[in-house]
Amino acid sequence: MTFSDGVEPWTRDIRHGELLRDGYDETPTIDLNNLRFLYQGRDPQSGGNYSLLPYRLGLLTAVGSEQ
Repeated sequence: MTFSDGVEPWTRDIRHGELLRDGYDETPTIDLNNLRFLYQGRDPQSGGNYSLLPYRLGLLTAVGSEQ
């Protein structure tokens, strides 16, 4: 995982997430050319009571490889 230019890396700890569907109905249609994964992450250095951990939402997007 890499962060966009100008974005301070804030996590390497992904707990839960889901692929975002393409469309607004209940069909599980996924656009393979625009993969997006909404996840819950936190600073791995944070600790303490699990229910109080500072989780934040993030969005992973697929980046094509250059050939």
